[in-house]
Amino acid sequence: MPCFFTLNADFALNQFGEHSVILGNSFRAVMPETQIHLHRDGGESLTLRPAIARSSFWQFTFRGLFSQRSFRLMTIGNQWMLVGLFVAVVAVIPSQACAQEDKLPFPIPKNGRELPQTAVIETNKGRFEIEFFTDDAPITVRNFEYLANKGFYKNLIFHRYEPGFVIQGGDPKGNGKGGAGYLLPPEFSERPHRPGTLGMARLPDQANVERLSNGSQFYITLMRARHLDGLYTVFAQVTRGMETVEKLRRGDRILRITISPRSGSR
Repeated sequence: MPCFFTLNADFALNQFGEHSVILGNSFRAVMPETQIHLHRDGGESLTLRPAIARSSFWQFTFRGLFSQRSFRLMTIGNQWMLVGLFVAVVAVIPSQACAQEDKLPFPIPKNGRELPQTAVIETNKGRFEIEFFTDDAPITVRNFEYLANKGFYKNLIFHRYEPGFVIQGGDPKGNGKGGAGYLLPPEFSERPHRPGTLGMARLPDQANVERLSNGSQFYITLMRARHLDGLYTVFAQVTRGMETVEKLRRGDRILRITISPRSGSR
C-alpha cells in the first residue's frame, strides 16, 4: 500500500541549507517513483511531500529522537550519517503509518471524487453550510461524512468557546476529553485559518509526537488565526451562515448534520 509522508524537521530551513537536497535524494532512493517538494512551514520546518496517491499520511518530528543541537551537528558534520538515518527512518515508517489507517472504521478514499462537497450543520442557534477540502484532507472528510451519517454528532454540545477566536464541539463526553474511539492521521496543508475555517482538534505535540487528530472533535475559527496554520488538519470552510456560527456559545448543541450527495450521484 503506497503511503504519503510528511517530515517536519525541528530546525529552520536556513540552518539546513544544501543538505535539503540530500534528504530529497534519500527519499527517492526509498521511493523512486516519488516527486519531492521542499518548502517552509512557517519558516521553521522542512517538509517533504511525495506526489503520490494518498492512501496514508504519517508525520514525524525529530524532536522525539534528538535534541536540536545534536541533530544540527549530525546534519552539518556528517551528511552520510544523515542519509543513513533518514533512509532507515522512512524504511521503517510505512508499517506504522498504514497500521494507523487499518484502525479506521471506513474505507480510505482513493480520490476526492468519491467524497461529498458540502454539508449543512443545524444547531439550536440556526444552521450553516460548509464546503469540504476533499483534495487536502480526504481521510478527514470521509471520517466526518461517516460520523455524520451514523448520527454521531446528533445533540452533542459545543464544549469550548473562546470569544473572538474559536468554537469547538464533537466530543461525546462534552468535556474535551472524548472522541470517536480512534485517531486520524494528520493531513496538514497550506490552507489558512480564516473566519469560518473548520479543523480537527488534537493533543499538544508534547503528548502527541505524530500530531494525530482527534477522531471527532472539530473547531471553527472566528478570526484569522495564523498561529494555527500548518499545525492542524483543515478540512472545510463555512460558506453560508457565518452569522449563526458567531452566535454559538459553550453548551449550544448540534441538532443534526446533513451531508450533501456527491457530484453525479442520485
